[in-house]
Amino acid sequence: MCRPKKKIRIVSSRLTTDMNGFLRRECCRLRVTRSEFIRVFLWKELAQRLKAMEASL
Repeated sequence: MCRPKKKIRIVSSRLTTDMNGFLRRECCRLRVTRSEFIRVFLWKELAQRLKAMEASL
């Protein structure tokens, strides 16, 4: 019962470390603060989702 949970936690932690590394690389490349990059990145994601939803309606 306890094993799958541990595996999930490992995977999620690996994902977050990958994401943090990705953010750090992108921030260095784009010369922006991390919060700014996250804001822009999430905004783009949100805009794409909204467009996709509108297209499907």
